[in-house]
Amino acid sequence: MPPARRSWRVSYLASPLATLTLLVAFMGAATARAATTLPLSGFHQMVVDDANRHVFVTGAPPANDSIVVLDFEGQVLTTITDLAGASGMVLDPRRHKHALYVALNTADAIATVSTRNLTVRGQVQLDAPVECPDSLAFVRSRLWFGFGCPEGGIGSMNTNGGAMRTYTGSNFPFYEPILVSTPQLPDVLFASERGLSPASIFRYAIAHRDALPTLTTSAFDPGSAENLADMVLLPNGSDLLTASGYPYFLNAFRENDLAQDGAYPTGPYPIAVATTADSSWVAAGILGIYGPDVFIFPAGGTTPLHMYDLGTSNGPYLADRGLAFDEVGDRIFVVTRADLGSDVVAFDLIPNPTVP
Repeated sequence: MPPARRSWRVSYLASPLATLTLLVAFMGAATARAATTLPLSGFHQMVVDDANRHVFVTGAPPANDSIVVLDFEGQVLTTITDLAGASGMVLDPRRHKHALYVALNTADAIATVSTRNLTVRGQVQLDAPVECPDSLAFVRSRLWFGFGCPEGGIGSMNTNGGAMRTYTGSNFPFYEPILVSTPQLPDVLFASERGLSPASIFRYAIAHRDALPTLTTSAFDPGSAENLADMVLLPNGSDLLTASGYPYFLNAFRENDLAQDGAYPTGPYPIAVATTADSSWVAAGILGIYGPDVFIFPAGGTTPLHMYDLGTSNGPYLADRGLAFDEVGDRIFVVTRADLGSDVVAFDLIPNPTVP
């Protein structure tokens, strides 16, 4: 069967008061690119490996046991299997390690995948009673993980072996923790909780590799955020950005004290955020049933350079956390779901999102 016609409605903002809307249709083998339906049930996370030009995608736990690997043109290269409940992922920032770490939500373990040959190197079982790992991040060369069962919290491990440490209690997230970090803040870890209303954000200082995480500041109901879906740091370490069902814009918070530091207006309901590696551009994604789904902003700006409508009121719809840039901002990768409540998901890309 020939690929389905794929179209984007792209709005170019010539000024804050005027827009020119063009319908750009990609048709035919030479110019078309059909969205790639993924062999996954639902969607959880997407990680971009610029060094090897691969994109790793996991489905919604606990229904999936694999990672789908695509190239930068959206073609499926392989599926890495036997990863029970594959969910959260993070690349080792030490590129010579050639490693992707994967939380195995139903196996209560963390697996290591080679980013060179796309095979599983092994896995480490979490210490009982810690279960249901998910979000992953690196700080001080240790791998940090959020876990949700039996009581949620965060933990860390040395990827070369050694003691595993876990932390729970009032100073730590307890429900589906989300963790983020950046090499520009080498001793800082941020955490939040997916889907809670009001939201909370925690900032931890980690003085050295083996130090306990020290809560330096936290925010309850930051920016009136409810139903938090996604959270990223600008790679330069200046701002923490959140996408939540309410309010109807991306919140920006200063990294040092979590004070409000601007907003990116989108309309209802924000569910995804991504940034370029140089911190120059921010992509915001919403559940845009009757209008644009994706907005491309200059960092710190309030007027989008481009807006993209991914479909019609009947779908497809952007998936929660379904946006990621490549390193230089030449394209933005998109994961959509066929309709509201559907577990059928597809992978697509938008070329040149930062080109005027």
